[in-house]
Amino acid sequence: MTPNEIAHDQAVTSLLNQIFKPRDLFGSERGIRPNLPLARYLNARGVSNSLLKEFQDCPLAALEYMQTRGRKPTSAMVMGSAVDCLLCEPDSFEARFYIRPDEVDGEKWQGNRKACKQWLADHADRPVLGSSEMEEAEAVVDAIQAEPRAAELLSEAQPQCSMFWPDGKTGLQMMGRPDFILPRGAADLKCTNDASTGGFARTIDNFGYHLQAAIYADGLEANGRECNTFYFIAVQGGERPKVNVRYLKSEAIELGRATYRDLLRDLKDCIERNEWPSYSGPGAEVQPIDLPPYAYARVEADQLLEMNA
Repeated sequence: MTPNEIAHDQAVTSLLNQIFKPRDLFGSERGIRPNLPLARYLNARGVSNSLLKEFQDCPLAALEYMQTRGRKPTSAMVMGSAVDCLLCEPDSFEARFYIRPDEVDGEKWQGNRKACKQWLADHADRPVLGSSEMEEAEAVVDAIQAEPRAAELLSEAQPQCSMFWPDGKTGLQMMGRPDFILPRGAADLKCTNDASTGGFARTIDNFGYHLQAAIYADGLEANGRECNTFYFIAVQGGERPKVNVRYLKSEAIELGRATYRDLLRDLKDCIERNEWPSYSGPGAEVQPIDLPPYAYARVEADQLLEMNA
């Protein structure tokens, strides 16, 4: 990092530390709380999978994430939350979401109209779904409930339980909220653009869902519960939603565990040093950047084709 970059990161860190103290992430709370409202869980102090994901990309971004309590949800995240709520806590849906009207003041909804902008401003305290999005969410829930393997899993599930436990090696306070706790495992619902087995395997890797599975498994065991199997209920939306129920192989969970444990050690180090580097990374030297491996593989494939032409 250059001296200017280091000074900038230190200034941002100092500003954020005035409001949020990273040392608050150390703790000893333990327990599984089935009825803890989502808002209270989100406001709890602890290390979650979402926080580690931000930290993995950029420690300084993780500090900002802690300060702002997350980031603005994307439309895909809102859809996923709506499906979760309809499936797990349908009675709370009206208190957690707004359905956007098709008309405002007798005219068809147009996002650029002043009245429509005012409606959104007046309803900014909760996520908003359009009527077509609501219909899709309901269709996804129907598809899940009609899938025999998903229905069997959910028949014995405890939905939306918040978990807290101290990490024994770092002293950091951990937290997690799996969609479903099962008698000897857990399950998470994932809305995705591609629920095929190959497509969703890539999604697991891209979004670090194997880290999440390992964190939840360790959280259950730290609270005296077995977690022999972690399931994904992957759902691809559309006119006819498609469901894929799979359990994650133990090798993938072990890889996720090793990765998140490394991140916890690095997070503890950042907290103790009060140093939160940006994308350039720690230290003063400029580090290299390279093309992703598939770029080289593509060139090699093209060269092989030319040789065989």
